[in-house]
Amino acid sequence: MRSILPAVLLLFLTLLTGTAKAHAFAPFQPSFDLLSISNPSPGAHADVVHRYAAPQGDHVIGSVKYTLPIGWDVIEVQSGTDEPVVGTGTLRIDVGPPVYPSCDGVQEVYPLTIVDTGPDTSPDALPNETEWAVQGYPFEQFIYVVKGSVSTGQFIEGLTFGPQGATVCSPVSFDLTFQGVSTDNPSTPENENGRNVLTNPGTQGAYTWQIQFKSAPVGDPQVQIVNRCDQAGIGGSAVTDTDADGIANSCDNCPTIPNNDQRDFDSDGLGDACDGDVDGDGILNASDRCASTPLGQSVDVNGCSQMQVDQDLDGVCDPGKSSPTLCTGSDNCPTASNSSQANIVHPATTAGDACEDPDADTWVDRDDNCPDIYNPFQQDGDFDGSGNECDPCPTNPDCDADNISDGRADPDGAGPIVAGPDNCPTWYNPAQNLPPWLIAANDPDCDGFSTTVENSAGTAPLIHCGTNAWPADINNDSFSDISDITALGGFFGKPVGPPPNAPARYNIAPDPVDGFVDISDIVRVSLFFGKRCS
Repeated sequence: MRSILPAVLLLFLTLLTGTAKAHAFAPFQPSFDLLSISNPSPGAHADVVHRYAAPQGDHVIGSVKYTLPIGWDVIEVQSGTDEPVVGTGTLRIDVGPPVYPSCDGVQEVYPLTIVDTGPDTSPDALPNETEWAVQGYPFEQFIYVVKGSVSTGQFIEGLTFGPQGATVCSPVSFDLTFQGVSTDNPSTPENENGRNVLTNPGTQGAYTWQIQFKSAPVGDPQVQIVNRCDQAGIGGSAVTDTDADGIANSCDNCPTIPNNDQRDFDSDGLGDACDGDVDGDGILNASDRCASTPLGQSVDVNGCSQMQVDQDLDGVCDPGKSSPTLCTGSDNCPTASNSSQANIVHPATTAGDACEDPDADTWVDRDDNCPDIYNPFQQDGDFDGSGNECDPCPTNPDCDADNISDGRADPDGAGPIVAGPDNCPTWYNPAQNLPPWLIAANDPDCDGFSTTVENSAGTAPLIHCGTNAWPADINNDSFSDISDITALGGFFGKPVGPPPNAPARYNIAPDPVDGFVDISDIVRVSLFFGKRCS
């Protein structure tokens, strides 16, 4: 028996797996754009305006590290307990549980304030000039640590989104301004306005700002690292940007084709906008049916990996997909491995047993011990593989004592009972010969009539033959013949009800019954004409 999950846990898991996350094989593709320098004069205290972002469906940004050009200086301006404002920004982010029910792709907007909180004085702190706290996102506070020196180069680095905050869904966009001069922090009594924060290099030139991104969580063995850069001109030096996409040629992975996002799917240094083989699989884009094959996966002549044409890897192609070597056919359960394509439990439908769940109890037909009855706990008192909710004898694995298990399992293994399921669990039938008529759905006594019809007619739904046991035997002589049809004819066209109306015993069709004795009932009996129950 499979272990039983409480319904609450099943619901929780359903919500959890519904959270938007980047695909494990997806490349990490954040972008960086140095938008402007408020005063490009050498030695000026200028604002540096920039943006970094992650596109829809990407990994979450776990950390950033700016490398400033040598000559740029970041100065600590915190004094005592005050916290001068050294920057501002806007965070646009799609937030998920527990703040919002799910990741919906809609970005919320949070205004940010960056304050200088002074040096890290903890015993294990690394040497640094100061720390900046990025405030305004209510679910996490980001700390940027400023390290290094103006002569050797300075770094601004820190963690961004971690596991302790709300679920973070891409897209994410940070617009940040590192101020050249501080402004007053209204939450402190001091006036911190006018303190120098950033100082431009003292000589003319084009200076490159670099930024390194790590995907979240940053400690994961499969963390991805991406480096981006952009240039700023100081003292009248021009920054060459041939395609005018905002990224300097020296940092642009497609310098003649606009691609501000700098996406590079195969990480070969050539941006997707100008790469003839975007996914680096050896199949040129024009011939590649799957132009975004996950890195490192083998492909067929069409440029498709098996996961792209057969996502459950069972050798049967996803609907609408094909491959000359990786799969065949069209999968009736594209997300559940089922190479046999079995569709036995509900053959009238197109979905296979491995994924169909018509009773919506979270158990697919292949695993459900009552595939037509909602029973999320899968209770099975006699361990025969047939759940209590649909087992005519829930405490006896062989209800009719014919040595065939009523369910699909033999609860005690070796012994007189062999594994089932018994084709008629309440009719003694050790040879398992089917009766000479079709067996209706939900017909445990195999008399050709469902439990629904028998309950309405007042016959015994668990007895195959006998007095008021077989609906086709109106006169209870164990034989269905013209006498039974004649009995029905006496009430033809009458509704079920008190005399002179028809008795419920005569209304045996359709399924469910219609409340009248009419041609449908006569046709139903005629299908058993000349047959005997035993």
